[in-house]
Amino acid sequence: KKIFVPETNYQQQEMTFKQLLSIEDIEKDGKGIYHSISPDGTTNKMDLIVVPGVAFDKLGYRIGYGGGYYDRFLSQHRSNTVSLLYDF
Repeated sequence: KKIFVPETNYQQQEMTFKQLLSIEDIEKDGKGIYHSISPDGTTNKMDLIVVPGVAFDKLGYRIGYGGGYYDRFLSQHRSNTVSLLYDF
């Protein structure tokens, strides 16, 4: 399996995904968000995306989108998604 993590372009307000080759290849960006510093490139084509969320409504829509990066990405790229959450 190949693992990709979000790579955010804050100026253009867009996100893509960059391959993570090693756990040592993670650093914080200028906003304090962890990202991959692996030398490999980026992609927008993945089999499954784990989408973060704090809360979801009864239809499965995310509540509290933050910067909306995942929502913009998912509206433009079709992929299977899953979110993990607590039941409280």
